[in-house]
Amino acid sequence: MLSHALYPKVFEDFKAFQSEFGDVSVLDTRSFLVGMQVGQEIEVSLEDGKTLVILLVSVSPPDPISGMVTVFFELNGAPRQVQVHDDSLATSQSLRSKADSSVEGSIGAPMPGVVVNVSVRKGDAVEPGSPLVTLNGMKMEMTVVSPVKGIVTMVEVETGHEVEAGDLLVEVRQLGVSQDA
Repeated sequence: MLSHALYPKVFEDFKAFQSEFGDVSVLDTRSFLVGMQVGQEIEVSLEDGKTLVILLVSVSPPDPISGMVTVFFELNGAPRQVQVHDDSLATSQSLRSKADSSVEGSIGAPMPGVVVNVSVRKGDAVEPGSPLVTLNGMKMEMTVVSPVKGIVTMVEVETGHEVEAGDLLVEVRQLGVSQDA
């Protein structure tokens, strides 16, 4: 109660951390702060008579797209594995804005893929059906076309960018339609 009264933000962050990761107070300080090294074995005492012996066997290379690594370890001699996100990696993909489905001129990727061609630039006039961006994904190529007549106000992607379904590709301001909403 006192922690919450004196440091409400710190207390809320602590409770959120505890909710996500559980009680980590059973870990020794070095393992908690630095992590384990391959081949290292630690003992974690949960309570009197309940001790876990954890041996870190190996860690796979990170998946370049998801940033996930597979951690292989032994728990009391039994082999286990778990996939975790490696936050220490600098992701090559930045988080992209999502298209707003309630706005006709906000055009998103219909599928995950790689941008192989961008047919428009900011300021270009487009008609319904005008090609905007060509994507290649799952061994098929798809050209994303404009659903509206208007002026291109923003192009969010370049050739070579990887996109997920729903990522914003292009914004088109419809001619004769107010964008003040």
